Amino acid sequence: VILIPRYLGAFGIGQFYFAASLWAIAGVFVAFGSNVLMTKEIARDPSRTKTLFSTTIILRTFFFALACAALIGALKLIGYSPDTIILVGIFGFVTLIGQYSSVCQAALQGLEQMEWVSLASISVKVVETIIVVALLLAGADIFAFTAALLISASVGLGIQFFFLRRIQPLGLAFSWQSAVTMLHASTPYFFSALFLVVYARIDVIFISFFLDETARLVLLRITESYFRHRWLYFL
Repeated sequence: VILIPRYLGAFGIGQFYFAASLWAIAGVFVAFGSNVLMTKEIARDPSRTKTLFSTTIILRTFFFALACAALIGALKLIGYSPDTIILVGIFGFVTLIGQYSSVCQAALQGLEQMEWVSLASISVKVVETIIVVALLLAGADIFAFTAALLISASVGLGIQFFFLRRIQPLGLAFSWQSAVTMLHASTPYFFSALFLVVYARIDVIFISFFLDETARLVLLRITESYFRHRWLYFL
C-alpha cells in the first residue's frame, strides 16, 4: 500500500483501482448472494455440501463468463486503451479465483471448520507480500502486480479446497432444482450486497463517463487516496 504507488504512479494505480472497482460490482452479480445461503444450508445439513458446492461453482463460472464478456465489450465500445482492457481481463481471473475461494469458505464456515479459512487468509497475505516485494525490486509493471494477486489468490483457493475435500467428499453433482432454489433464496442477499458495493464504487462509474482515460484514471487515484487518508485521520 505504501510502496506500490511510488513505483506505478498515479496513472498505474488509477488503472488498478478502476479494474478493481469494475470487478467489485461485477463480482456481486457473479456471486448473486449465495455465500450466506450456502453457509446456512450446509450448517443445517452437511450431507448437501457436495451438491451445493458443485451447483454454486457452475453457476458462478457461467455468470463470470457473462460478466467478463459484458465488461470487455463495454470497455472496447467506450474506447479504453488495450492496456486497460487487458488489465481488467487479468483482474477478472483474480476475481474468479476469489469467487471460487469464497465458495470454499462458505462451505467451511457451514461445517464449522474456520481454522482452514484463517490458514488460507494468512498464507495469501504472506505469499502476496513476498511476490510484491520481489516485483518491486525487479521494477515490474502493473500487469505483473496483478498477476501476483492471481498467484496468491490461487494459493488461498488451493488450501481451502484441499482441506474441504478432506472433510467432505466433493465432485460434480449439479442440480437444476438446487440452482433455481438457490438463485431465488439468494435474491435478498444479492440486492443487499449490490447496494453496498455500488454505493462504495459509484464515483468510479461517474468519473469514467465525463473524462478522457488519462484524466479519469489519475483522478481515481487522487480520490481513492483522499478518502483513505481522511478515514485514517478519523480513526
